[in-house]
Amino acid sequence: MGNFAAFVKIDVKPGTREAFKDLVLDNARCSVRDEPGCIQFDIMESDEDENAFYAFEVYEDEAALEAHRATEHSKRFKAAANKMMITNEMTRCWQIT
Repeated sequence: MGNFAAFVKIDVKPGTREAFKDLVLDNARCSVRDEPGCIQFDIMESDEDENAFYAFEVYEDEAALEAHRATEHSKRFKAAANKMMITNEMTRCWQIT
């Protein structure tokens, strides 16, 4: 099996866009820098909805995603971002090799 990936669509409350953007970018940078199992963590903004974001995360395996969730930077992100998010929908998938 190949790498594990997650596509995440996040909608944030109006008025929280910039604060959320700072939080999510910090989480992405820390993930790639500090987590050996995190291969890629990209954040994208919607071109059609200013309150919609997308994350594309690639990990060595599902265990690396679970390790990501246990990090201090991930916990810090979640604690702050949960107050801003309306939806947080993840699609899990495996890379075809």
